[in-house]
Order: sequence, then C-alpha cells, then structure tokens
Amino acid sequence: MITRILLAAVVLLLTIPFDLSAQNLAWGRPPLPKAGVCFYNWPNFDANKGKYFCRTTGQDITNLPKDFNNAISSIRIFGGVTVRIYSDFNFRGSSLAVRHDIADLRTVGWNNRISSISIRPR
Repeated sequence: MITRILLAAVVLLLTIPFDLSAQNLAWGRPPLPKAGVCFYNWPNFDANKGKYFCRTTGQDITNLPKDFNNAISSIRIFGGVTVRIYSDFNFRGSSLAVRHDIADLRTVGWNNRISSISIRPR
C-alpha cells in the first residue's frame, strides 16, 4: 500500500512542469547584459513605470512563472542574440523570432502573450 502511494506521488511530481531556468527570476532593475535580452512589463522599455528582467544566451525559460507569464510588453536586445518567444509553455504554440528591440509588443500582436522564451546567438 505504501509503495503504491509513493509510486503515485512520484508519477504526479514528474507530470508537474519544473523549470530550473526560471528559478531566481524576479522583476526588478538588474544591470543590462552585454549580450542578451531584457523583458519589460511596460511598453517602451519604461523602467520608471514598470520593471524588467534580463537573460543571456542559453538561459531559456520553458515555463514563465505566474507573475511573468503573459505579462511582457516590450523587449530590448543587447549584442548579437536572437530571441524566440512562444505563446505556450514548453516552446509550443505560435512563435516569433526577435532580432531587434520591440518597444511595444502590441505593434506585432504579442503584448502579454509570452509563455516561454529561447535565447540564442545570431
């Protein structure tokens, strides 16, 4: 009986999405990266009205946490990176490759729609 309960618990834990890359993710005002990307929760990269978080190449996020999911309004690119944004978790759904700043994601139909992110060198 205990073995079945433990097995069921393990199976349940394996089905819950867990993203190590999203750990320590916090809205704030961190230093800007030399090569990477910053995501703002306000249009026009406005850190005075909103906040942002930054990532560098290879710091993909398969599942944006609740406070970040569908909450990004502008993207600022630093150095030679390509960012692919996805509408769903686990790099699924619609996607868009971003190679330059987008001051207002409404202009490309992506405001508050991002659920996962991949960052690669160009």
